[in-house]
Amino acid sequence: MTSNSSFGQPLLRFRLPYRRELKRIAWAALLVAVLTPARTAAQESGSAIVRCLDEGRGTVRETARDQCRGRVITAEEAERLRDARDARINRIVRGSDRPPGHGDQPVPARQGLRRGTGFFIAADGTLLTNRHVADGCRTLSITLNDGRTVPAELRAVAAGDDIAVLSAQANVASFARFTTAPDLTSDALAVVGYPQNSPTPSVATMASARRGTADLLIGRHFYALPGSVRPGHSGSPVLDRAGNVVGMVVASIRRRGVPMSDVPGPDERIAAIPNATVTSFLVQRGVSYQSAPPAREWTEAQLLERARHFVVRVNCTI
Repeated sequence: MTSNSSFGQPLLRFRLPYRRELKRIAWAALLVAVLTPARTAAQESGSAIVRCLDEGRGTVRETARDQCRGRVITAEEAERLRDARDARINRIVRGSDRPPGHGDQPVPARQGLRRGTGFFIAADGTLLTNRHVADGCRTLSITLNDGRTVPAELRAVAAGDDIAVLSAQANVASFARFTTAPDLTSDALAVVGYPQNSPTPSVATMASARRGTADLLIGRHFYALPGSVRPGHSGSPVLDRAGNVVGMVVASIRRRGVPMSDVPGPDERIAAIPNATVTSFLVQRGVSYQSAPPAREWTEAQLLERARHFVVRVNCTI
């Protein structure tokens, strides 16, 4: 017994420290298991995608929570803000919410004349513009790219959506086509029109509106894109880089108190009528148009040269 007991003493002394070490490892592992999910949840909370309202600019964007530089809002609040913007665009279109120097109301070149932009959609001289450009005119005419002015006639209007269909006595060699897959998140959209009574169309390339960061306050009848338009741009086509129509300009919207300038600012948005609204109206009125699938992209110079053949200036004597 004595010899066995003396033999077992060192073994016991060896096992006790070993067990203590195992307990320390087990407690450490348990602590890591408990703390790790909490740390991951915090990280996930910060990177969660939310609706972020920039109250200064009046825009709502989807972004990570920790990247939101405004106020996080609910889907319901975003819906209410979208309805309010839609209503405001409608007021701008009607002229009741358009203070002097704001919006895209055509500025008369002289007493009794207002001007805007239009674009051919068929070879028979059918063209589109805004109702607020062409309605209520004593006489209507369009000025072609070569400088010729020819008579035009108002065929149909959609007052609520600010669309007007005209018919002009012109031989049309080129006309616009509506894209079947409009990408409103592209940073390569352009507006071609006649701003500030310009004798030739000019291109205004829009600021970036990439997917996931685009303004979510898109109305049911209009959408808003970053960019800048000027008086005379009403009725201009919004084009993709293939030169196909993705919408039609209706107004310029900006935060109240921000004056119009020649340099586009971060607070400016272009209110446009989407293709679906335009083509639906054309179908209802039996007006023919053509669609085009996505095609090759053009440079800005090529796009302008292509668009000049179907973009015209609309002249309204009132």
